Amino acid sequence: MSTFLNEVLSITAQESALDEKVTALSDLLNEVLSITAQELPSPRASPGVVRLLNEVLSITAQEWGMHAVEAALARSSMKS
Repeated sequence: MSTFLNEVLSITAQESALDEKVTALSDLLNEVLSITAQELPSPRASPGVVRLLNEVLSITAQEWGMHAVEAALARSSMKS
């Protein structure tokens, strides 16, 4: 999983505009959640994955100083 997350962060870091970074990261993490939900035997197991990915987003936002990423995380959490 860490290799995939490193790839996500690498791709996101290569994007030029802040909105593109947020969108690329959000799209990739949404795809991970979708695939994970399909692979897990029980939908109840997915909240742990959601918490992990939310933590990754939070740490990324802190490291990059991107309030927009935190805002996207908040919007994503409201939709869940």
